[in-house]
Amino acid sequence: GTKAERIGAGERESVVCKSSEKKSPDQKRKRGDEGPRSASSAAAPSFEAVRPTLTHRAITALASRGIVRYCITQNVDGLHRRSGLPRPKHAVLHGCVFTEKCEGCGREYFR
Repeated sequence: GTKAERIGAGERESVVCKSSEKKSPDQKRKRGDEGPRSASSAAAPSFEAVRPTLTHRAITALASRGIVRYCITQNVDGLHRRSGLPRPKHAVLHGCVFTEKCEGCGREYFR
C-alpha cells in the first residue's frame, strides 16, 4: 500500500462536543431556537476538559503502523500527544499550552 510521508492536522479533529445533541450557535439561529448569539458568547470547554477524538486516535494508529510518518498540527491543545502520538512523530506549529521547555537543557515537560 501507499504510505503517507506527512499528515496535516487542524481544528476539525479537535472539535469537542459534550453531547451528540449539542448545536452550534448558527444551527440554533437557523432553527429559531434562540435569538442572535455572538461567537464569543458561546461556551467553550476548557483545555483541561477536552479529550482526544476518534480522528486523533486514528492518526496515532496510522503513525504506529508506519502508514503516516509525521503529523504537523496547528493546534495548541495537546490532544495529539494525549492520544499517544510520540512527540518525535509530530510538530506543533503554534506551541502547546501543556508543554514547557527547560531553557537550560532543552527538555520538554508535558503537563
